[in-house]
Amino acid sequence: MKVLNIFLLSALMHFVLIVEASAQDLTTPKHPTDTSARVLARYQITNENFFIQLNPTNADHYFKRGVSELKLDLFKEAIWDFGQAIRFDTSFFEAYDERAYAEDVLGQDSLAMKDLFKIIALQPDKFIGYYNLAGAYRKAGKFDLALKNYTKAIELNPKSPDCYVKRANTEKDAGKRKEAIQDYTVASRLNPDYAVPYNNRGVIESDMGNLAAAMADYNKAIQLDPGYANAYNNRGNLQRRLNKPKLANADYNKAIELDPGYTNALSNRAELKEVSGNQAEADKDYKEIIKLNPNLNSPKTAEDYCQRGLTKADKQDYNGAIADYTKAIELHAPYYVAYLNRGLAKEKLNDNTGALADYQKAIHYSPDIKSGYFTRGALYVKLELLPLALADFNKAISLDSKYERAYFNRAFVKNGLKDYKGAIADYSAAVKLNPAEKSNYHNRGAVKQELGDYQGAIEDYSLCISLSPSEGLSWMNRGLVRTAVKDYAGSLADLNKAIELMPDSAEPYYCRAQTKSQVQDFKSALDDYSKAIALRPGYSEAFYGRGIAEEYTTDFTNAEADFNKVIALNVSSFALADAWSDLGNCMTNQGDLKTAMEDYNKAVALNPAHPNVYYNRGQVRAALADFKGAIADFDMAIKFKPADSKIYLFRGYAKVSLNDKDGGCSDLKKASELGEREAAAMMKENCK
Repeated sequence: MKVLNIFLLSALMHFVLIVEASAQDLTTPKHPTDTSARVLARYQITNENFFIQLNPTNADHYFKRGVSELKLDLFKEAIWDFGQAIRFDTSFFEAYDERAYAEDVLGQDSLAMKDLFKIIALQPDKFIGYYNLAGAYRKAGKFDLALKNYTKAIELNPKSPDCYVKRANTEKDAGKRKEAIQDYTVASRLNPDYAVPYNNRGVIESDMGNLAAAMADYNKAIQLDPGYANAYNNRGNLQRRLNKPKLANADYNKAIELDPGYTNALSNRAELKEVSGNQAEADKDYKEIIKLNPNLNSPKTAEDYCQRGLTKADKQDYNGAIADYTKAIELHAPYYVAYLNRGLAKEKLNDNTGALADYQKAIHYSPDIKSGYFTRGALYVKLELLPLALADFNKAISLDSKYERAYFNRAFVKNGLKDYKGAIADYSAAVKLNPAEKSNYHNRGAVKQELGDYQGAIEDYSLCISLSPSEGLSWMNRGLVRTAVKDYAGSLADLNKAIELMPDSAEPYYCRAQTKSQVQDFKSALDDYSKAIALRPGYSEAFYGRGIAEEYTTDFTNAEADFNKVIALNVSSFALADAWSDLGNCMTNQGDLKTAMEDYNKAVALNPAHPNVYYNRGQVRAALADFKGAIADFDMAIKFKPADSKIYLFRGYAKVSLNDKDGGCSDLKKASELGEREAAAMMKENCK
């Protein structure tokens, strides 16, 4: 009997892991947010205006006015003033540095690069020039050059934890996770009170599946900095992976309490609410995201576009999300996350070809990150390309030996490839990694059931039920297995419970009807078949089962109607063969042997390896005195069922009817040896 499988391919979660910055980048805002500081900046500009009038060639006064203008977001004016400072003092190191920052903010990347090179030329022994140049290269996606310059900055300033953190962030971008972990570790040793490297190392540990290590790092970051909103957000994501939604929600709440404008935490909390069925509260968070994050309305960076894309995807605006992910990729070509998320959005729109291309791009740019292989593998499963899916899940597991969902999905693929033992081994690995996940037990039970390990299947379904007593599917499948081991009372009890939990589902009624038919309670079985059909009008198996039950109760007219319904539903050729065969039985029982022959002929044409059809058609041919045709059918039936006494009995009768006494008596003797009681009486009469 068919096992109903609750396998759900794990879609990649949209929650965001945040790697925190350390020391100031070129793009880090420099202007103050409090009113008094901005008033002071305006006052300083007025003062410098006065001094510049008195001494229009003094580089220092232009520089100071430029710094004050930066605090007021007057970037163009600041660039002009820094240019004047450099004009009157060509070795003004700080002026080049500040002008590079302003140029970067305005997107004047090539000009900013020129200034950064000038800084290094002026002071080649100072780390800051290399540090900022590395940041510019990282922004441009040139990770090799960024790493080279961060390394030079570290050589010049080996005790700066910021330099190690920034190099680690870049190593993470470049997919060099082991190197990144080493640099975060060095940074934490250089400054044991520095929370950032612990948080960032936790992100990579989590991505690699080292969940205990990640939790320890997030806890340490929060211990060092109780106001660290990013660490709470990341720990919340980890709590979700550990199937602890309440703790995850608490962490998201804390992150938002510390930073009410924290859109990533709001997005993650909204998704958690959606998963738990609280759509109204999720919508509140989504509205708050749009309200609080102006970049969602006017994004500037690749990250802004990617975040807005996530928000649109959460609201099921997949076309809008794809447009934003595409813009993010245009701004930052090797953007792994944007490719991965764009692929997910394309999948939602059934653009599987486009999704596959994006997943391949993501893997190309970050070949040692497991999620790319996992997501592409899930798409291969959808496309029924199971060998390719198997290869991707193998790769994901090689990157993270504790990747529970990859084991779960690989088990499903192995089951589809008929590697049942391999599937059980993978489900067992998933159980070991996450003993609280019910679907691991349910699906392992289904494979054991397929292999005939009914006791093992019952044990797994029972474990699933203990974890989730309100999950009707496991009650139903355990009921099916109990029917297979002839525990009919236990089966009916389980199926009754399944119907109680799934009253609007046709399957448990159908399964209970099957069990009732096994104990020949056909009248009650008919009621269940009819209920299943009422719930699912195109349920061919239920029509067929009801037809069989009607045959047993000699209601041949209704049985005929049900078998015709199965045929009209145009099911598989084998199922059609069964329907035509049983329709032939109905006609035989009603005495319409000619129509019965036509039905049996159609059944044989659809399934030439159907022994029961040959046996039944042989009997009809014998009844029509076509003994040669009957013997030919019985010959075919014996090929498939060589130990069936009934076939030898009827073939013996047909041979005797053709005066083949020796052949007939041989068949009757064989039927008797196989336990057919009627054969002895026929031998006494015909084999003297």
